Amino acid sequence: MDMAQAELGQDASSVSEISLNHVVRQAIAASNAKYDDEDVVERVRARKFRGAPGELGWDVFRLTYDVRGPLATLFTPDAQRAYQRVFQLLWRLKRAEADLAHSWIMLKVWGARRTWGKGVGAAHSWIVLK
Repeated sequence: MDMAQAELGQDASSVSEISLNHVVRQAIAASNAKYDDEDVVERVRARKFRGAPGELGWDVFRLTYDVRGPLATLFTPDAQRAYQRVFQLLWRLKRAEADLAHSWIMLKVWGARRTWGKGVGAAHSWIVLK
């Protein structure tokens, strides 16, 4: 998630599927998924779906999995569409979590700065923060 922040924060039109797949490969290499069967890992793809004007990379990013063989019988196209809807909901929740964590950190930093200057420079430190 941290590796994808810069890419996903861009305007949706400037995000490339190639760079999204690169970020996914980096995330896999940094996780326990790197120990999975190579064929399984290679089927995971980042896709960029059409976005409306003003949307960010967060809004158009999707993970897909190329289902083959007997699994394709279970995971029909309808089931995969349902998975995409669930993924989209969970992805939005993950983005909200990341935004809240970032806001919390910034609030803690600003709070520390505001209380840091108690005394002679207190007024100056407050003005700088505004």
